[in-house]
Amino acid sequence: MERIVFMARAFISWLPAGLVLLTILSTPFLSLAAPVVGGQGAVVYPMRWGHADVVRAAATAQTGLLRFGALPNIAIVQIDSTDTLEALKQSGAWLVLPPGALGGCLVGREDTFLIQDANISSVETSL
Repeated sequence: MERIVFMARAFISWLPAGLVLLTILSTPFLSLAAPVVGGQGAVVYPMRWGHADVVRAAATAQTGLLRFGALPNIAIVQIDSTDTLEALKQSGAWLVLPPGALGGCLVGREDTFLIQDANISSVETSL
């Protein structure tokens, strides 16, 4: 009986670490999803990036920034062609996914910053 209790406690103590490891190992497979073209895309930038860095990167890629996502390093942008996808990757994007990926977790709450009908391609990238 004590052995079963010990094994259960060990399992419970390692469960969070196992879930984190599973998340880290499965995240690269998200990039295998069908590319987003002709609509909106959730662009994931490096974790240390803030809103200003994301705006700069979207301006460099000459794409329309529609709103920010659930975290400061996620942006919802307008993707018009495969050239836009390539430009986003060159500007520092880690992943470009459909906004509904991960159950909509990338999009964020309704009260996140929203830019109506904006195209920031005219913003200077030397800010």
